[in-house]
Amino acid sequence: MDCILTNNIRVAFREFLAFFYRHRIQICFAGSITEYIKPRSDYVERPIFNSFIKNYSWQMLLSIGYLFQQRVTQQFIDYLKTVEIDNIFYQITLHMWRRAKEYHFLDIDGELMKHVKRLEEIGQEKRAAPTHVTSLTNPPPNKAYAPSVTLTPTTICVKPFKLVKTNRTIREPKLGGSLNFCLVEIREETGEALLASHFSTLRGKFENYLKYGFKLTNDRLYRHLHHSQSQLKEKQYWFYWHDEKNKTNLSFEDAYKWMGDFAQERVVAKHSARIAQCFTSSDATIRVPTQMTEVIDDVERNGYIFTDGVGTCSTQLRDEICQKMGFRRKFSVMQIRYGGCKGTVSVNPNLDYTEKQLILRKSMHKFISTHDVLELCKISAPRPLHLNRQAIALLESRLIPHSTFLLLQNQHLLWLVESLLYLPSTYELLNERLSQQFQLRDLMLTAHLDLIHEPFFRQLITTICKLEIKRIQDKTRIQMSKNCGRNLFGIVDETAILQYGQVFVQYTELDTEQLDDSTRRNGGRGYRREEVKHVVVGKIVVTKNPCHHPGDLRTFEAVDVPQLRHLVDCIVFPQNGKRPHPNEISGSDLDGDEYAVYWHPDIMPTTENFAPYEYDSQEKPKKLDREVTRDDITHTVLDISEQDALGRLSNLHLAFTDKFSIRHPAAIKLASAISEEVDAGKTGKHPLTDDEIGELSRKLDNERADFFNRPKQFDLYASSNAIGILFRAIRRSEPGWDKINRCLHTKTTVGLIQSSHISAHLHVDPFLIHPLSNLYRNEAEELFKLYHDQISDIMYVYHFHSEIDLICKFDSQQQTMSKQFDIADSAQLELGHLINRIKSLFNDCQLQNHHSFKCSCDECDQHRMARASACYIVTYGQQNAKKILSFAWLFSSWLVKLRRMNLEKQKLLTPPSNYSLVGQAFLHSFLLLVENQALRYLVDFNTNSNKHTCLLHFNFDVRMKKSINKRVHLMQWAMLEITTGWLDRQDIFSIKKHASKTSARPTILLRTWKHIAAQFLFDKYRPKTCSRLLLVQNRFVSKEQITVTHDNGTTVTLGLPQFASSPSISSFSSISNWWSDEMACKLYKLLLNLTAQCSRTHPLSSSSERMDMAHLNEYLTLGLLSIAAENEFGNITWH
Repeated sequence: MDCILTNNIRVAFREFLAFFYRHRIQICFAGSITEYIKPRSDYVERPIFNSFIKNYSWQMLLSIGYLFQQRVTQQFIDYLKTVEIDNIFYQITLHMWRRAKEYHFLDIDGELMKHVKRLEEIGQEKRAAPTHVTSLTNPPPNKAYAPSVTLTPTTICVKPFKLVKTNRTIREPKLGGSLNFCLVEIREETGEALLASHFSTLRGKFENYLKYGFKLTNDRLYRHLHHSQSQLKEKQYWFYWHDEKNKTNLSFEDAYKWMGDFAQERVVAKHSARIAQCFTSSDATIRVPTQMTEVIDDVERNGYIFTDGVGTCSTQLRDEICQKMGFRRKFSVMQIRYGGCKGTVSVNPNLDYTEKQLILRKSMHKFISTHDVLELCKISAPRPLHLNRQAIALLESRLIPHSTFLLLQNQHLLWLVESLLYLPSTYELLNERLSQQFQLRDLMLTAHLDLIHEPFFRQLITTICKLEIKRIQDKTRIQMSKNCGRNLFGIVDETAILQYGQVFVQYTELDTEQLDDSTRRNGGRGYRREEVKHVVVGKIVVTKNPCHHPGDLRTFEAVDVPQLRHLVDCIVFPQNGKRPHPNEISGSDLDGDEYAVYWHPDIMPTTENFAPYEYDSQEKPKKLDREVTRDDITHTVLDISEQDALGRLSNLHLAFTDKFSIRHPAAIKLASAISEEVDAGKTGKHPLTDDEIGELSRKLDNERADFFNRPKQFDLYASSNAIGILFRAIRRSEPGWDKINRCLHTKTTVGLIQSSHISAHLHVDPFLIHPLSNLYRNEAEELFKLYHDQISDIMYVYHFHSEIDLICKFDSQQQTMSKQFDIADSAQLELGHLINRIKSLFNDCQLQNHHSFKCSCDECDQHRMARASACYIVTYGQQNAKKILSFAWLFSSWLVKLRRMNLEKQKLLTPPSNYSLVGQAFLHSFLLLVENQALRYLVDFNTNSNKHTCLLHFNFDVRMKKSINKRVHLMQWAMLEITTGWLDRQDIFSIKKHASKTSARPTILLRTWKHIAAQFLFDKYRPKTCSRLLLVQNRFVSKEQITVTHDNGTTVTLGLPQFASSPSISSFSSISNWWSDEMACKLYKLLLNLTAQCSRTHPLSSSSERMDMAHLNEYLTLGLLSIAAENEFGNITWH
């Protein structure tokens, strides 16, 4: 009876937890509670501290709620009053804030004393100068720490200070600095974006906040000042405090006057957008006096402005800016804010040594301002490009075949898979995606560390792969070849040479840094190759995000114009013609819009451009007959925030496009509406009401394509279009990735992908142990605790699940919820400063041999290696479930020296094999084929004049009236046997029928594989003969004979070749030399070559044949994924 009752309780408890997980309600487990702390019945004093930072920090603690307020003691407050330094005070309260939110049964006094003791032991006296904690008053250049508050339907929640990029207003000394500002965002109680229906209900409450503000501390009332345009879409605003008593900063009225004169703009939304220019995140560069500037007319024709938002500057001015900002690469285009002007400026050498160094156009001028510091928003640079769902749908409408997209996605997948198999690919992935905190090349080449299997770096690799796969699945974000497409600023041809339909594109070659790149190695740290530039000539594709109308993707002719060769990493449009090309593409201009430019030959449409949409014909916003007031702005801001429907409209457009077509009237209507919605922040006009959006949605009968991946919300159908095919393909890789992640990662019932814990005991590398490490054990433990606490603070503030997610810039929960793409960057900056502080502590601590800090003698180096070794031992000896492993590798330079020294002592200087994983998997697969007598091809070893080759027999060729055979290397034959055996086990071959486009498990015609295999052996394109050449043994009858079934259904019984009946691989005298690292390398490259054959389709191939080859390419890539997951050529797990 007790067992039944216990089981019932267990089941009920699981259901109870599942309810909370489904509704994303946080659950806190108390663990073992040794002492019950009763709720307080009395109240402690409400302290007022002697600085704003301290009072703010106290409010942050109070925002935790009653769980903190009911447990705070007078002893706790009394101790805080003794802390004199603001930064130390904030560090302590930040730690307490995190711990109290993590653990609701926290002993507050005990935790405070434990943390303070740790700071003191590491050398952090509470009254000493805070050299190793976050300095709120000394942030990185062009960054600032600002108060941060979240307004929810029920609370004003004070958050930790947020590191933000500055803008003109925050930088202005007259406004008193960043602590006088407060970043305010409106969110649901869970932190997610507020639904439009909820916002409408609570509009009055939020209107009061915007009009009257709120008290952040006893003496500071913060009121709404303004926002940037991007913040407006995210319901994020800047509030401001004016010190009315001491008049130390400008009042609200004076602040607006300082910003500029906006009185001439009578359209409320545009008036608000003009003020928003002062709040655009930017970097201050140099003063450019008005005497050095000139405003010129725009090029206008047929009611269009061909130079809308673009000016020029001299190379001298550009070089001054580069010197001021420390840029090594000299850019060609910069997006700027200057006074009341906004837009882009391109370099013009003809302005050198002239009086006017900065030429602006009238279209750039938005309001009157005397501010003369040129501010940088963004500069031109080599920026790789990805395909996305919108671009794929438009390219598909231009008849780009589905197989092309699948092959591009397969290439992306293969790049990720190789990082788990091949050490040079591992280096490429980590070097490209991580900041330069870890000395990857030295760890691999000097210390001979196998990063694929080292626990910390393995987590980094799998997390990066996980993020990439998630983006492909959710957004069809497919990586393009670096030198086949770019994101480029658009500018105008100042020479007027380009004609309508022509563009100029010159790009900087992006080379992938290789592990064994001796030129970079010998060049030392910071070495840069001379940049190689290429001018694109020929047909190119240009579009822009968002792009929804069929005319938003256009083909142009890229030409070489010598007079424009000083312009790099941008696209130059003509000023000639009937209409500006940027305006034809999503109604764009040249004030900072970036264009997706492709010149990849496989995605080049052969159809004519669709007629562009007439975006300028949309209804113009109404002007007031009076000056705009703050109440007008508040009303418009609330309207825009309440009705923001861009995401809903984009999803509806995607649904109509898939179910009907991109040219369906409803899809065209939605494309127009999306364009208007994008500009709603400047016009104040929303194109469709909620009722109209709902009416459009109902036309879909609650049906959505499977790639929407919302089975609980919609009735899903298998899409036959490109995005659906790609979605199902990437889902076929999920079981393989799940196997890889299983030992390191788990998924919660909430469904969020989370980095979890390494549960197993970590193996300590004996080559990273130094005999003197025990001398530094205590010091290492204290340093580790400090790092653990502070990186945990960063993770909690920015909502990262683990250190791995933080280091890899994996989407934080907050970023996912609010779509704020600067969160990961802010967190990375915080992490960088923490790492520098920890390294400084490591280097500044006295060595046990008592030599000076800067001493570099051999003995001191030994002690530094010992200290690094102690840090490594402490890190990998953790007993916590959630381990912090990055700490050890902050000192990788010393670990490299230590490991190299220990390897040399034992004369173990052979680097780890680059191909051991793949080689062992191939060997195992081949041995199984031999021992099971499952070899498929007719081979002859008796007539072998070369012991490393064999004679491979093909079908009888009727036209040539003879049998064909070819002598091939044993490795080619072995690779063919291995891959054919593996493919056959996957049960993917079909004899006569091509797979349906909507199949979850597409089959491949057997003759397609025969064609690819023959092509692989002959290395020639023989589309009409290759598919008939190779003879496959389909079924063994006995050890002496086989029955072969031809494509036409006829069968023939043949004698088994001598080797196929042999029970052991030892029949070959040369086999002992096969499975060396060199052999594994060659086999691996042969498999990659075989996989590449699938992408080399013949022009005469049908679309079904091309899809067969693309799926074959995909399956071979999944085969490699199975090696990464299971260390063998395992079978695909099908959904």
